[in-house]
Amino acid sequence: MLFLRISWILLIPAILCGQEFALEDIRLYGQVRTPASVILRELRLKPGMPLDPSLLNTERDWLVRLDFLRRIDFLTRAVSDPDRRTLMIVVSEKPRFTFYPSAGWDALFGISAGVMLASDNLSGRRETLRIRARFGGIREGRLLWSNPWMAGSLRLFTELDLGYTGFRYLYDDFEPDFFQEVYRFRWTLGRRFGRRVRIGFRGGWDRVVADDPDALVSRGGRDTMAELGLTGEWDTRDWPFYPGRGVYAKAAVARTRLPDGRILRETDADLRGYLTLRADHILAFQTVVHIADGPVPVCRHVHFNDGALRGYRTGSFWGENSLTASLEYRLPLHYERNPSANLHAGTLAVFFADAGAAWLQSDRSGWKRLHGAAGFGIHAVWQRWVLRAEYGVNRGGRGFLTAGTDVRF
Repeated sequence: MLFLRISWILLIPAILCGQEFALEDIRLYGQVRTPASVILRELRLKPGMPLDPSLLNTERDWLVRLDFLRRIDFLTRAVSDPDRRTLMIVVSEKPRFTFYPSAGWDALFGISAGVMLASDNLSGRRETLRIRARFGGIREGRLLWSNPWMAGSLRLFTELDLGYTGFRYLYDDFEPDFFQEVYRFRWTLGRRFGRRVRIGFRGGWDRVVADDPDALVSRGGRDTMAELGLTGEWDTRDWPFYPGRGVYAKAAVARTRLPDGRILRETDADLRGYLTLRADHILAFQTVVHIADGPVPVCRHVHFNDGALRGYRTGSFWGENSLTASLEYRLPLHYERNPSANLHAGTLAVFFADAGAAWLQSDRSGWKRLHGAAGFGIHAVWQRWVLRAEYGVNRGGRGFLTAGTDVRF
């Protein structure tokens, strides 16, 4: 159980009298493997600044949102100067590793189950590590490692993404069926701008192996494709795992060299927004766009599944470009939500509407042929754990049921 408690003590009688204090010093207690500098660099508080309660609340909330500590207590203590105070930050660290199981069902590939080993502060420098494995109709292994802040004042970040996916290609856009394996490597290096913006350069390659040579660009046993790209991200969400307010926007452009020397250019954009209405009702939306320019290998075709467009069997339609949009209204039934105290637990009723299209580059009006679905469901939330069950009807009037251990956005 992830637990974090925040205590806030600021000499209330003096504040009520209008007296202001200046910050004398900041002292940290309780950390074991995390250097004090790793925590202090995330704060805008500096010695000499006034102890403004609103600023202190903002800084406390930011540390909570970073989600690499289990407990944070803010306390103040008087010093020899009656107009100055020392801020004491008492912390305890999260376990080095946490396990998260997952399960799902897909109409085309059947049941899948997996597990993720996660660390949010691997060696005390806020490095994150995710090791995932999935078994079933699709076999998958993935390692993601990142360091969100390195090189001091340069504010650089880096990410490493290694992956393997193997499955029998059952989609309708290629006959006959064949077994495909994709080995993936991506490395990103970039810079943070403030707390909410990141821009980075990304490079890597995909190695695709198939037992049908006609499914490959090279018409051989394997394809190797090198990629270079640029990514940008803006994130103001209050709690990334199940947001109540804020905006998330991510865009990426990539240039991939195919085995025959031709170039594929791809543009991706993901925009999400969250608005908390009365009584903690949440209105959430997402729009995702993928645009390709150039020859698209079979392994890069877009195939919608329940994770992208609810109500349609995986592979029902495919293309080289795609557009999806979703709207959800999340109504708390019995839900306690306080990001500042790391409290997210309960159940919510969800009403949703999805729309999406996939089309070929040669079909200029394909994006207008949207497929839609609408329905309702239940989300059970426990900190980072989310169980969902949803029922709806698609554009053809066919009912459907989806379930899983995550939410779409």
